[in-house]
Amino acid sequence: MKKTLKTLLSVLLCAALIFGVVCPATAAEEKVTPVILVHGIGVSELYNDPSGDAQPLSISPVTIMSALLRLTGYLVGTKSDPDEFITDAATVMGGFSFLSLDADGESDGKVGIINSWTDSLANHMDYISDGNVSELAICRTLCDKIGADNVYLYNYDWRLDACANAEGLADLVTAVKSQKGVDKVTIVGCSEGTMILSAYIDKYSERDDIERAVFLCGAMAGLSIANVYNFEFNTNVDDYMTYLEEFLKNFPINKPDLRSFLPIVPTLKPIIVNIARLMDKIMSDETKRAQFYNQVLYPIFGTIPIFCEFMPHEGGGLYNKVVNYHGVQGRLKDNIAALREKGVVVDIISNYGMPSIPVAAAGKQCDGLIELKYSSLGAKVADYGMTLSAPGEKVSPDKVVNAAKGFLPDNTWYLRGVAHMQFDYGTEAIDFITGIMTDPEIVDVYTGEEKTGQGQFVISDRQQRISD
Repeated sequence: MKKTLKTLLSVLLCAALIFGVVCPATAAEEKVTPVILVHGIGVSELYNDPSGDAQPLSISPVTIMSALLRLTGYLVGTKSDPDEFITDAATVMGGFSFLSLDADGESDGKVGIINSWTDSLANHMDYISDGNVSELAICRTLCDKIGADNVYLYNYDWRLDACANAEGLADLVTAVKSQKGVDKVTIVGCSEGTMILSAYIDKYSERDDIERAVFLCGAMAGLSIANVYNFEFNTNVDDYMTYLEEFLKNFPINKPDLRSFLPIVPTLKPIIVNIARLMDKIMSDETKRAQFYNQVLYPIFGTIPIFCEFMPHEGGGLYNKVVNYHGVQGRLKDNIAALREKGVVVDIISNYGMPSIPVAAAGKQCDGLIELKYSSLGAKVADYGMTLSAPGEKVSPDKVVNAAKGFLPDNTWYLRGVAHMQFDYGTEAIDFITGIMTDPEIVDVYTGEEKTGQGQFVISDRQQRISD
């Protein structure tokens, strides 16, 4: 009996000791910094009459067929008159007029979003439950890691000015701090969302309410394709043929496997030749070029500030809003430096391994949309298919990137093999990036390697498994 009692007391004593040691640690771990994710283009669906009947916007099959029929002659070469093409292209673009804003880049309220909340995703799991890729998959993974009650999604009308949308983000940050009883939050900007994060930092840094800022696949410094607004339009056929081949070879998805379409690429060359010749006629004639921009591009895309704000800082602007954001873009590095001086952890995650879209810049290293030199804030990058000649401590194993030249050489991760924002739920790649977003012990690439076993340069295969 005594032996049994002694054993029982020993067990209870051990339990008490373990409880006393573990509980404080557990209590400390329960202090979680809320994460606000700011998505990119198109994640917030647009609706007709958002404050009323709210019907999702959609492009009818009739509109698509009408566009194809109207443009087929130019594609196959039976029509080649540039004036007729401008007229027909303007008619086709008219079918997308629901996207346009007014002359000041403002919405008239007839089209907008409906899914906008200030509470956590714990109350909106149905919204992300089917999110198997991209931002919603990241939200699901964040919920798995730190609890859905600590994860927030900033939904916004992606057409509007980044600085205006930063004001809405400020309201959400205020609400989250109040709900969670915290002074600071983590903000994760994705693609266009990095522009809104940049604008938030520019205007609201005195609030001192950011613990961590993450720029993922970021457009905060621009992207080359937006330079079509500066009358840059590449008509080199070989550039487009090379792009198609490399895109199909290297776009990292399995279903469908785009490599199976490679045999049809040569058959597309006559179509590309026809369009290139037509656009060359338009772009080389000042009058026709102005007509193309004013009649085809401007009525819709020219009214949407965010498309113009995508232009790199050295480019121009169409509105005061655009000029205002380009000021934000120009101050970004100073703003980030100021944050870091306050102890804020600032991370950049840049994907690459794809060729750039050749419309305005051919042959650049890219994630399928944004060039690596922009998303990394200045890393030295070899052109697509090329390598850097000079070795260095921070040169990637594939000799494509020199991280030492980037603005944050110790806080920028380079992920090869995942296309722009195409992170799949349940994969090693998405687990890796969300770990950077949520682990307070990861403060740079060195502590990141200690915690994850992965260094600054990460390679993902088509199943988004990370290579050792």
